[in-house]
Amino acid sequence: MDDGSGIPDVVVVGAGPAGCGAAVQCARLGLNVKIVDRTGTPGGLVREARLLENYPGLPKNVPGAIFSEFLSDFLENNGLRPARIEVERISREEDYFTVTWSGGSMKARTLVIAVGTRPVGYSPENAEGVTIHRSILPLLEKPPPGVAVIGGGESALDYALNLSDRGSKVVLLVRGSSFRAGGLLAERVLSRPGISVLFETTLSGATPTRNGTVKIRLDSGGVAFYIDVHAVLAAVGRRPIFPETDFRVFRRPGNVETSVPGFFICGDASLGSLGQASIAAGQGVLAGTEASRFIRRGKSWK
Repeated sequence: MDDGSGIPDVVVVGAGPAGCGAAVQCARLGLNVKIVDRTGTPGGLVREARLLENYPGLPKNVPGAIFSEFLSDFLENNGLRPARIEVERISREEDYFTVTWSGGSMKARTLVIAVGTRPVGYSPENAEGVTIHRSILPLLEKPPPGVAVIGGGESALDYALNLSDRGSKVVLLVRGSSFRAGGLLAERVLSRPGISVLFETTLSGATPTRNGTVKIRLDSGGVAFYIDVHAVLAAVGRRPIFPETDFRVFRRPGNVETSVPGFFICGDASLGSLGQASIAAGQGVLAGTEASRFIRRGKSWK
């Protein structure tokens, strides 16, 4: 729809599966939509996935990087391309939202927030001078011979398998007595010869060595021991990257609508770290549908 003002009907913030689903749905329903993403590249966290195995309609399992290329084609086939913008603030004035970033701002009649997540803070003691990776992507460019992966959830197990696929020897450090993830993912990790799993084990120190490895101190059952690895990767939790707003927003987890009319949230921003691209994409389509209904009702947020 075009009201002659040049202001988009919808701005979608985030170009992961949720944001792409929302943007394309809005375009299909005839809305003037803009999509922005802090990287300018479709995919979001799905780029780190080893394989997408439960996304309806895929003829075979595909790596996250390939699926991200599918998302890019999906957008372009619908006349969309994400602008590289990291939204810092959202405000309201008159009948519009204003999205602001370091290089400028734009107005929108409605917003769909599909911003994804970032890693929670993690900095173990006695690890100065050692890089604790929080993303697997740098390690995939040149897989290290040996990697310590910290965590027991889906991301940690997926990282371990992904690196093992590429020839890395992986030591998986799990704080508890069991994985937080289950099913096929856990079975594959436990049966993979190149992955060693240490339950009830924490990293309590790390020191770089002269030969380029990292000596890490591990504590298990009150006993400390050391092993050498070439990299440390932590998958110990994520939280939504939510832009600052000058208004209060109340939302119920899993609901795309919020207390602010015309302001919708989907994907990881709505449910936390899903780990399921299909759920995120479905929520995005729903958010796009609700944004269209809001626009066509002709209501403002007041």
